[in-house]
Amino acid sequence: MTQHKQKRYFNRDLSWLSFNYRVLQEAKDPRVPLYERIKFFAIYSSNLDEFYRIRVAAWKNLALLAKKTKKELAEEPAVVLKEIKKTVLKHHAELSEIFKKQILPGLQQNNVYLINEVELTKQQEAFCREYFLSKIIPIVKPVFINRKKSHEFVEDNAPYLAIRLCDLDKKSNKGDKPRTWEHAIVQIPTNNLPPYIELP
Repeated sequence: MTQHKQKRYFNRDLSWLSFNYRVLQEAKDPRVPLYERIKFFAIYSSNLDEFYRIRVAAWKNLALLAKKTKKELAEEPAVVLKEIKKTVLKHHAELSEIFKKQILPGLQQNNVYLINEVELTKQQEAFCREYFLSKIIPIVKPVFINRKKSHEFVEDNAPYLAIRLCDLDKKSNKGDKPRTWEHAIVQIPTNNLPPYIELP
C-alpha cells in the first residue's frame, strides 16, 4: 500500500481552512457590530488570498510531479486540491448568503447603498460613464491571453478582472457564424483610485 493512502492525520491545509472559517463565523454573528462584521469579511478574504498564493500553488506544483515521485508523498495532491476547492466553495456560499441577506440590508438601514448598473438613474449613468472615460481608461491596459505568445508581466497579489472582447465594427467573413472573441485580464487600479465613489 502506498504511503499517501494511509490517512493518519488531518491535512494541515484543510485544518487551516477550518481556522479561517472561524473568522467567517465572526462575520456571520449578528451580535457583532455591522462595521466589525465587514472587517471580519475582509480578514477572511485576505487570509484566503494568501492561502491560495502560497499553499494551493505549492499543491499545484506537487500535482505536476511525475507519477513515481508523487507515490512518495503522504497525500495525493489532486485529492487535496479537490477537498480544498470543495471546502472553499462551501464557505463562499455561506459568505454570499450572509452578505446579501444581512450585510447589505444592514448598510441600507444606515443609508449606505451599493448600486449596480441596473439601478442607476440617467444622471448617475452619465456620471459613471464620464468617470470611467476620464479616470479609469487612461490607467488600465488589457493583457491579452494567448498561449502562442509570451505574456506581459502580471503583478503578484493584485486584483484582476477577466474580460471577453470582440471587435463590433469587424464583420464576420463566415456568414452568420459568431464573432471571434478574445480573452484578456485587466488589473483593477486599486492603488490609483478609491474602491468606492459617491454617486450624485
